[in-house]
Parts: sequence; structure tokens; C-alpha cells
Amino acid sequence: MTLLQIYERVNLRLPMEQRVFFDYYNDTVDELETMYSPFVFEQADEDEADICTSVRRSPARGRRAVIPRFSADEDKNALSDDISVRELYHSAIADNILYLGGAGDNYRASFIEKSHSAWLEYWHRSARGARVRRKRW
Repeated sequence: MTLLQIYERVNLRLPMEQRVFFDYYNDTVDELETMYSPFVFEQADEDEADICTSVRRSPARGRRAVIPRFSADEDKNALSDDISVRELYHSAIADNILYLGGAGDNYRASFIEKSHSAWLEYWHRSARGARVRRKRW
């Protein structure tokens, strides 16, 4: 999903300027990264990591994530860019942007619920086939 699709989804319910949308989007992605760090961003290729503006290492398993910071002043075509956040978080991002824009408190609860369920889904996928052994006394 592109940033333009999220922007259009938000604009249907609450009209807002692009720069305000970019600020709320960056705040939302930072909040998601804080809550669910290793499962928010797609893994980056080596050549893709050199092009993007910010590359961070996830503390879990040393994964590299490409985290572009969007700004309305830098690039006029930034809305058509793909985002590096995983697919299941996109509706949660739209809900949090609506909450930050003042659309209502129910969007905040929806953001928390959707982001947590997305995190659980990605966590279950990563843990599939893993075994936990009981320690012997």
C-alpha cells in the first residue's frame, strides 16, 4: 500500500493538509516502532538500505529496517512512495492519524486493537515451528 492510499482513506473522514498528515504519520510510525519494534518494518536489502534516509538495526535478531522519514517540503511525490511498514499495520495507522486529527477517541481504541492484533499475527508467523524446551531440574 502506498502512502497516497492511506492519505485518501484518512481524507475521506477528516480533511487535512499533507504536511499535517506527514507529521501524524511519522508520529504514528514512531509509536508503532516503540511498541512492537522487531515486527513493524519489512526487512531491507543491502542496496535498498543505501538509498533510503534512515536505517536502524532492530535489537532482536539484528534485522535491518528501512525507515524513510516523510516530509511535505522535501518531495512533492512522496505520497506515491511505498511505505516500509508491514501490511497489517496500515489500517491501524489510518485510525491513529484520524485520532490525532481530532476525529474521536474511538479511533484510538481501534488503533490499539488493530496494531496489537497485527503484532500478534506477525509474532505467531515468526514463532511457527519453534519449540520451547522445559528445563530439567
